[in-house]
Amino acid sequence: YRVRARNGAGRSEPSNVVGPVTVKMDTLVDELVDFSRVNSRSGNWKIASDDCRATKEDAFRADGVAGSTLVYQLPTGVAGFRVFAFFPKAESGLKFSVSADGEKYHAVVAQKESYFHGAGDYGYWMPVEYHAENLHGGSFLKIELTGETQISRIEIIHPAPSP
Repeated sequence: YRVRARNGAGRSEPSNVVGPVTVKMDTLVDELVDFSRVNSRSGNWKIASDDCRATKEDAFRADGVAGSTLVYQLPTGVAGFRVFAFFPKAESGLKFSVSADGEKYHAVVAQKESYFHGAGDYGYWMPVEYHAENLHGGSFLKIELTGETQISRIEIIHPAPSP
């Protein structure tokens, strides 16, 4: 590709040709408008679109209870993830695991960042981000709830498939 600048003085000469660009990593992003990106799920899940004020105007979330799971399958191995969740009551936490075959999973330790600054006038729920990097072990990621939770967004990083 080539780039040209344009402003009030006119248009520049084209830049040198650059490329091709090699994409090394890809990200699956699920905004949880529905369950179409989920490979499988178990438990009592529904898509929530109420209580948007309490979830800081997040219009769609996966609402589940303890023991409910979501499983994602990627075309290549899971390298990392970020999961954004809201807890309407007390933070109960999430469990993460990866698998090469979708049968045998091993636990992954995720870091967490809480962004709760109080319920305020709107009764905000507790927002927490979970993240992990440098993962190995398979192309399946399982997310398990340990209590009442609404998951807002999931980002799963994986090596880009070969062209």
